[in-house]
Amino acid sequence: TNADDIGAGEYTSIFSDVTDSSFTLTTDLGDGDVIATNWQCSSEGLLSPEFSQMPGGMEGLEIEFVEATGVSVPTEEMFEVGQSWPTHYVANATMAIDDENSMTMTQTIVMTNTVTGIEPVSVPAGDYSEAVVVETKAAITVAMSGGGAAPSLPPIEMNYISWYVEDVGLVRQEIVDFFSAVGGGSYITELTAIE
Repeated sequence: TNADDIGAGEYTSIFSDVTDSSFTLTTDLGDGDVIATNWQCSSEGLLSPEFSQMPGGMEGLEIEFVEATGVSVPTEEMFEVGQSWPTHYVANATMAIDDENSMTMTQTIVMTNTVTGIEPVSVPAGDYSEAVVVETKAAITVAMSGGGAAPSLPPIEMNYISWYVEDVGLVRQEIVDFFSAVGGGSYITELTAIE
């Protein structure tokens, strides 16, 4: 479930095609939109091929991820207070301006993930006495071209906090001040059920 200052919504994530080196994560948004990503598994952990903290997207915006390095979720021994790991993405995006014009941009996303604590957490799916808290600091750089736009924009900073529970996975995530441009507020995702 996602909740923020502009409303709430639910989505379903399904894991399939699980092998030793990959699996498919399918997100059903419930309105006919389905997003499928093929995660990679290695000795360092799990890597999502795309940076996507929220399902869905912006109408008229097409994003193609061309590079993904580091790990999204590390191996078990990294879930100790003080451990840190990087994640890096590069994506090309095209946004339609009108029927004949579009703007292209290259997005570079550099993330640092750090385990900052272990604490209890309560979500609709249940109460957990020990959750590993991971704080992520992301810097998103956008270089633009086309449509008379400036060649680049100042970096966008995004901070979020994730709570992971052993044998369950991600149970809660809060993107801090995600909607600061429109009056503030956080974007919160919580686990509501496991089937």
